[in-house]
Order: sequence, then structure tokens, then C-alpha cells
Amino acid sequence: MARRLLCVAVGMAVGLALIAAPATAKSAAVTKIWFKLDDHEVAEGDEVVSTVLVLTRGRIFWWPLGGVELTVSVDGVKVGSATTNILGLARVSAPATVEGEHTMEVSYAGDADHKAAKRSQGFTVLPGKAPPLEGVPDAPALVGEAPVLGLNYLQWVVPADNGSPITGYRVYRGTTSGQLSFLFAKGPAAFSADDVQVNSGTMYFYVVTAVNDVGESAWSNEVAITAL
Repeated sequence: MARRLLCVAVGMAVGLALIAAPATAKSAAVTKIWFKLDDHEVAEGDEVVSTVLVLTRGRIFWWPLGGVELTVSVDGVKVGSATTNILGLARVSAPATVEGEHTMEVSYAGDADHKAAKRSQGFTVLPGKAPPLEGVPDAPALVGEAPVLGLNYLQWVVPADNGSPITGYRVYRGTTSGQLSFLFAKGPAAFSADDVQVNSGTMYFYVVTAVNDVGESAWSNEVAITAL
């Protein structure tokens, strides 16, 4: 009897101890960062850009973690920050200022409910491109012939536009070398022209110019064609 009472007393003591003991602290959820750079090679002076996704582990599934602040670093130096939206997404960027191999890292410091996380990606900064020259186009290179009766044919090499797209061409004609006047214009896709307003046996002189928003190029080389 005494042994039974002792067992009951011990059981009650253990039960009371379990009831009185503080609840075990909830462990922080695992956090995962995923990101992929838009381009792993960028020119000096451009931006290294990426989309970042932050996920947290539920009991069964991974869920987007919104409203958390991310730190963006390049080669261990903080260069910016971003905050995820409700879908756990954020766009991050960093300037590409030094040629060579570099590493971008996106990190989350964590909080009472979520563990810290970080992820890194490598990228290469290539030499920067020289800015385009803003000016009139170069002069076209011109050739011409009289292939059939009553027609003089001109053809030119499309010149460099020097930073401003070519918007058209102008053809000049005269019957004396160096003394030419505007004849007609052609569109930006043109590289040839027909002159059908010619008199058989007459020698005509031609030049072509290229035009962009900055202005008109110098004259091309002059060609002479005797109409058939």
C-alpha cells in the first residue's frame, strides 16, 4: 500500500512539474535567398542588376517572405539595400565601376521568427565602351554608270552615322564638275538611285550626301556619267 501511494505521489509531482515548466521556445524558421543576375558580364559604367526572391520554410512548403530588408554588397562592401514585396521579390543593383571579376552578395539579417540568410553570385566588369560621336554622318562613297538608254544609275556605300541615325540621302547633279545643285532625296534605307531625267550624250556629274538629326555630311566623291 505504501509503495502504491509513493508511486502516485511521484506521478503527481512529475505532472505538476511539467505543467509549471515554461514552454519550449519556438525555433526560428529557415530562410532561403534565391537570385540570378540579369547579366554576368557588364560594361564598366553600367549597372549589375538582379531579381531576388526570399523564401521562408513552413511546416510543409516554402513561402515568400515579404517586407524584409536586404543588404547588397560587392566584394564585401555594402553598396545598397532593398525591401521585398508581398511576393518576396525585390530588384537589386550595384554600379560596375572597376574592371575584373567581382562578387555580389545579397543578405538578410534575420529576426526572432526567421533565420539569417545570404547568397552570392559572380560577375565580370568589361572595359567601358567609348561614347558615340555625336555629329553629322561621314560622306558616302559613290559609284555610277549608264546601264540603259535614258537612265543613269548611282550606288553608294552607307557611311558611319557618328552617333545619330541616318534619316536620308540627298543627290546633287550638274553638267559642270563642282557646280552641282540638289536633284532629289532618298530615304534612310536607300543605297542607290536612278536618274531618268537625262539627255542622251550629255555628261552629268553627281555627288551624294547623308543626313541625320545633327546635319548633312560632306559631299561624296564626284562621279561623271555620260547618258546613253
